[in-house]
Amino acid sequence: MESLEGKRGNPRIKPPFPAVVGLYGCPTIINNVETLSAVPAIILEGGETYANRGNPEKWAAHDCSVFSGHVNKPGIYEIPLGHEHEEVH
Repeated sequence: MESLEGKRGNPRIKPPFPAVVGLYGCPTIINNVETLSAVPAIILEGGETYANRGNPEKWAAHDCSVFSGHVNKPGIYEIPLGHEHEEVH
């Protein structure tokens, strides 16, 4: 919200929560990109199938991780939560 208002993009101290005092002082509902990125898979596959993704012994579902800097393929990657560290190709 700070960035949208032309300020430095720092998190806001809560309370007040954005649903009460958000963007430009108005009530604002905020969802993060990671949450929104799960919606298509949940709709297409169903909630039960989505919940069974990942490593069920540690945590079901996926997480978005960003790789940047001196890496072969920078970008945002969706990986199963609880997944052992492996080389990303």
